[in-house]
Amino acid sequence: MQTSSSSNVSATSHYKVYGTVRDQFQKPMTGTVIEAFDKDIRSEQLLGKTRTNEAGYYEISYSRRQFAVTDKEAADVFIRVYDKKEHLLKESDVHFNAAPGLQIDIDLATQAYTGPSEFEQMVAAITPFTGQLPLSSLTENSQTEDISFLVNKTGLPQDKIEDIAMAFRFDVSSKIAAEVFYGLLREGIPNGALNNITTAIAGGDFETMVTTIYNGIVHTDISILMNALQKAIDENIIPYNIIQQLPTIREQLSAILKQAAANTGSTGSVSSELFSLTNNSVPLSNYLTDKQDIRNLDSLLSLVQFNAADWEGILKTAGITPPAGTAGNTNEEKIKNYAAALEQNVTKRFPTATFVANLTKDTKSSVGGASSITQLLTNNPQFDLLNSRIGSFTKANANTFSPDAATTEQLRKVQRVFRLSPDYKSTNTLLANNIHSAAQIYSMGQDNFVKKYGGNLGQEQAADIFQKAKQTYAQTLAVATNLKSLSDASALNVFPDYKTAIQNLTVEVPNLQTLFGNGDFCQCNECNSVYGAAAYLADILHFLDERNSSMTGVSVKDLLLYRRPDIGDIDLDCDNTNTEIPYIDISCELMEDYIQPPIVTLAASFLPKFVQGAIDASLLTEINNQFTAASFQNIANLVTSNAWVSEKYSSSRYNGTNDVTEDHWMMRDSLITLKATNTGSGITVQLLHQTLLSSGEIGSNPEYVNVPAYNKLKAAQRPFTLPFDLFEMEGELYLQKLGVLKTDLVTAFANQHDTSGPPSNSQLDQAYSYLKVNESERTLIFQEDLVNQVNYWGSLASGTSVKVDDFEQATGLAYSDIVSLLGLIFINPVHDSVIEHDDLSCDTDKQHITNLTPTKFDHLHRFIRLWKKTSLQITELDAIIQSPAIGNSNIDGNLAVQLKDFLQLQNARSLDAFQLLSFYQDIDSNESDSLYNQLFQNRAITNPVNSDFAVASVTAGTLVITPIHIGVIMAVTGLQPDDLNLLIAQTDGKLSLKNLSFIYRSNLLA
Repeated sequence: MQTSSSSNVSATSHYKVYGTVRDQFQKPMTGTVIEAFDKDIRSEQLLGKTRTNEAGYYEISYSRRQFAVTDKEAADVFIRVYDKKEHLLKESDVHFNAAPGLQIDIDLATQAYTGPSEFEQMVAAITPFTGQLPLSSLTENSQTEDISFLVNKTGLPQDKIEDIAMAFRFDVSSKIAAEVFYGLLREGIPNGALNNITTAIAGGDFETMVTTIYNGIVHTDISILMNALQKAIDENIIPYNIIQQLPTIREQLSAILKQAAANTGSTGSVSSELFSLTNNSVPLSNYLTDKQDIRNLDSLLSLVQFNAADWEGILKTAGITPPAGTAGNTNEEKIKNYAAALEQNVTKRFPTATFVANLTKDTKSSVGGASSITQLLTNNPQFDLLNSRIGSFTKANANTFSPDAATTEQLRKVQRVFRLSPDYKSTNTLLANNIHSAAQIYSMGQDNFVKKYGGNLGQEQAADIFQKAKQTYAQTLAVATNLKSLSDASALNVFPDYKTAIQNLTVEVPNLQTLFGNGDFCQCNECNSVYGAAAYLADILHFLDERNSSMTGVSVKDLLLYRRPDIGDIDLDCDNTNTEIPYIDISCELMEDYIQPPIVTLAASFLPKFVQGAIDASLLTEINNQFTAASFQNIANLVTSNAWVSEKYSSSRYNGTNDVTEDHWMMRDSLITLKATNTGSGITVQLLHQTLLSSGEIGSNPEYVNVPAYNKLKAAQRPFTLPFDLFEMEGELYLQKLGVLKTDLVTAFANQHDTSGPPSNSQLDQAYSYLKVNESERTLIFQEDLVNQVNYWGSLASGTSVKVDDFEQATGLAYSDIVSLLGLIFINPVHDSVIEHDDLSCDTDKQHITNLTPTKFDHLHRFIRLWKKTSLQITELDAIIQSPAIGNSNIDGNLAVQLKDFLQLQNARSLDAFQLLSFYQDIDSNESDSLYNQLFQNRAITNPVNSDFAVASVTAGTLVITPIHIGVIMAVTGLQPDDLNLLIAQTDGKLSLKNLSFIYRSNLLA
């Protein structure tokens, strides 16, 4: 499946999804039903439905209103493809946040569609210039220059145009599709035919080439032709849909090969074969005829004994020059390359015989049972590793071919690998690494396979092997799945007796039961089957084990289990599969164990106590003592004398440096599972998070709580999100569920106190509970600590300057908040700490907060923590702290009590902080955006602004309130004249900040 987007997601109201659908042979599917959907978290919406046209093309338009309910900007699109009877064929992946123009191509073939084949492109390029002239009539001679004309007109290579002409010529004469012959010609069938034959034949013209090449093709072994044809399909030289015709094509080619053999004498046939094997070298063909006495087709088999080195020796001894066009800069290089080509030609022509010859000579072969296989194949030369089936061949040749079970199994491995790469070197290499099936190769992934074997086999050959393995695996899996379904169905009386019908086709094994197991049904829960989550997890780990990481010798699975070793210890059972567990519980388990792993270490002297069966009493005591000493009392309480120790097992793991192999034991009790590991210096015992309780029990309380981890969090002093007191938090949540606030409960049980003296412990407890300050946070926030700032800030507190980027990370504050902090009186009273820039950029890594002192670090630390406990603005909290009636410029216990009362009043009266502060002191007028300026210097209220109300003027308070002033005050407060006059009568009649504050707060109380 291929996808692309025509543009980025935008606010457009017109959307479409389009593409092309091709069948399993890569042919466009006409009339296929396409449905497009928008995917939501647990639902889907139909966006549109259509059918493909003659070219397999579809297009569905949809609008924003079809998906905008849940997806504001873009749909999450996928499509389903149905056949003409609306049976589901395939469903695409979901394309999240799809672009307005989304292309989704669907390909039902095992090999992805890569565009028109070379054959199709050539025909399309040539036919516009041939008119009514059939392509089979194209020729080239002194009178007619069709080929030359097309070369000049199209700019295509001459050899390709000649191949097209010959392919259509052969189509007419043989009734076999031109695509077949074009694929053979492009793959060099017969070997080196076009260039070498024309060189060897004096005076050869195009028609002579046509005759000679056709003669070469019909005298080439059928296996070579079919292998070349398959390669042409794989390389997209000819259309992929030819693959469905391969059985028929094989029959057609075999027929013309048989006819050609009948019409050709033995000498001519041998000469043609020899000429082809030697890349059309007349001198070498003559030499082999004389020296090797090659007089018939059977005698050609003697050539399989020669490897590249042997051929090189023959060429040098006989003084034979490699044919023209052989690669190489020097004669020595050309001889080496020609010798390698000769070995390759013979191997392709006689793959099984060449394999046997190499196996015989290789005294260090990795092929299991090499001597038995050599003898077996030598005595049965008609056995073809590529095409013969061991079972049927054994049945037909029982007198000479009856290998024992071990030899049969080894031969099957050889044949499976040989079919993927029919040469001895690659087969031996793969078997040496215990690779004996297409499934193993496919599971490694192409990149890993080529990387591992490309150096030895060559990058191109390794890639070819993988592609063949991929195709073989897919086809085998499909066939096995279909046969399994039919086999199981046959056990029901309503279905035909499939087993009997197919029994004659399964001679490779004794019966269907050996292939697929008994056809009788046996009840099995999904969690115990190959369809369950446990099986998928095992399959994923196996898949990752075959994927190499960026580290040499370390697989992706190794790295995964290094970071998450708990995954490797999950019991693959139904409890772990089906029991519902809140995601938060799993997340907490992982984070808790990272902070404080639930592991203890026993002395190595206890190693003999680890024996399969009931746990040893002394071992039980030591385990309980160790977990108790480590504060894991909850674990110690669950390990009882009923615990059972497993037998020893070994496993290897990556420890961050290399692989280590260790011995392990599982210890299981009814409510706990432990894993013991022999580390050499001792024995570690760790808790495993297996699911042993029911969903209801786990829903009420987590199955595992790591208390020591939370003790660490409770005592931690940084970052600013800590300390965290789990159990106090749980207590507050339980009270909320009961409809009671903790602060109300503390107040209800509080002692009476004298409000005139310093805050009592009872008052402080009420204040801390109201502010949600836990016990550990009390000293962190409300006690000055100038000498231990490193405990709260780390290395940042060791200097007088801090990078803004580091400060943001330490505090979790935004840049604007930091700027606000530096403007506070409590933090920066003389404004000497500023943000300095190293350059003109906005990079916070190049900006510094300067002139920081222990006092400023202390004030920053305590202010930020307190601020995060409230909903106040930064400037509001600073004003409260500075207020003489509340904080008096300190963050201490008195502030906690006063702040609690302040916030309660604020909530009760629905006032903002500065409005409420006007009851404690004069209206705030310190900043340009102060409450006073918002009231009395606001052009939206009085325009123009009366200069008598300037901050400096009212601070001096020398002017007398006049009717003009009364008008301004009425506009600000909304008071009626009589009410305002009553309030003014309570003052000295001056236009002062004090009197204005009195009038303002009195109005707020009205």
